[in-house]
Amino acid sequence: MVARKLGGSEPRLVKHPLLGQMVDVFRGNGSAENTRLNERSITSFQRKVHEVLLKIPKGKVTTYGMIAETIGSGPRAVGGAVASNPWPVFVPCHRVVPSNLAIGNYSMDGGPSRQGSMVKEKLLRTEGVLIQQGRVLESSFWKTREA
Repeated sequence: MVARKLGGSEPRLVKHPLLGQMVDVFRGNGSAENTRLNERSITSFQRKVHEVLLKIPKGKVTTYGMIAETIGSGPRAVGGAVASNPWPVFVPCHRVVPSNLAIGNYSMDGGPSRQGSMVKEKLLRTEGVLIQQGRVLESSFWKTREA
């Protein structure tokens, strides 16, 4: 599978071995459970955050604050770890929203954008998260204490 890499003046085609699986997961037709990730490329703090992200059930979201409370950190630090997730879709960073349950940002091509937020909303809806007027409904909220 080939994707267009954004950035610079002209898009270019990039081959990636996991792209097909990523597209399947994005479309709701696959699973990331058996994907092997090189965890040596992330910090121990990122690993703690990723461990919580991997527990968030499909069809649910949690907040940066709930994750921070779970691992004994601050929400901004968690936000940084979530934003720097090198494996979006496989480690479901899209399942984290601000405390007001708005969709929030989603980084695409190195930074948050309106397009990224639309992709995040699409991913959440595909997984069954209930969204109304740009906010996740309470019934789709998952408390990390439920893990």
